[in-house]
Amino acid sequence: MDYKKITKIQYKKDKMEIKWLQNAPTGHTDEKSIKSKTEPHEDFVRAFRALDKSLCKEAELPQNEDEYLRHDIQVLHLDYDTDEQGNDVLFASIVSERFVATAEDTMTIASPMKPESKSLGEPLLDSKSVEAIDKVIQEAVQYLEGKRYDLFSQNTEQMLSEAQIEVMKDD
Repeated sequence: MDYKKITKIQYKKDKMEIKWLQNAPTGHTDEKSIKSKTEPHEDFVRAFRALDKSLCKEAELPQNEDEYLRHDIQVLHLDYDTDEQGNDVLFASIVSERFVATAEDTMTIASPMKPESKSLGEPLLDSKSVEAIDKVIQEAVQYLEGKRYDLFSQNTEQMLSEAQIEVMKDD
């Protein structure tokens, strides 16, 4: 079986990039990526933009509605570790840019890398953040499983069709 773990999902300037780790036939792990040529599907964009509230929660930022609208989520970093029972545990960090008018520049804001379950420590990701992150991962999986080809070249379609993806879910 060809095993993949998504490590980064980036959406910036109407382009998308997905990076993942994949076991190679030789036994080592390869890092692979695909980049879009056009705007991703509206469901992907909606799921990615919904990370605003999770960023504010996880980074302990102000949580009123006006503040949410001022964040431009750029990257979802994902990492994995193994707990004592041998289960993979998802860790995530959300990165955004925010325009600072007085500096006429952007400021990068990132939430701390946190696990989704208590098996590897605390503090944990908020349950609503885990749901929002899962939606983005599921949207990215649509591309990696070849269900949405509109963004990528024919070579990418062939590469994706030759591999399977395993999405981590609690059993």
